[in-house]
Amino acid sequence: MRTKEQIKEYQRQYREKHRDKARETSLKWREKNLTRSREYARRYRTYEGSTYYEDKYGITMAERDAMYEFQKGLCGVCGESLKDAYHVDHDHTSGKVRSLTHGYCNLLLGVVEKKKTLLDKIFVYLEKHNT
Repeated sequence: MRTKEQIKEYQRQYREKHRDKARETSLKWREKNLTRSREYARRYRTYEGSTYYEDKYGITMAERDAMYEFQKGLCGVCGESLKDAYHVDHDHTSGKVRSLTHGYCNLLLGVVEKKKTLLDKIFVYLEKHNT
């Protein structure tokens, strides 16, 4: 009989080897169980005993909460209120946590970070089509 750790390792290796199939299966399950999936995600990310932030970003929930207080509840990018929903922005190369942001601000940062020249092109595009 395998231990829990052995089973987890086998599952991790399987998902890594069959990335597309695992992603497709996961997406199908989430589509079928949208409410359950969202509730699980909300509980997992906010549960006091959760290691989500430690595992993903290397910070504790207390450190995340301290960041929120330090930023006065404002987005690190646009400066508007974060309210209840926010993301931990981090450098994908070094893993260093930068600040808390709105989901869309974090998404934009990720796109611009990968394609630094894209932002200039977007401004040119908007100027060109400005009516």
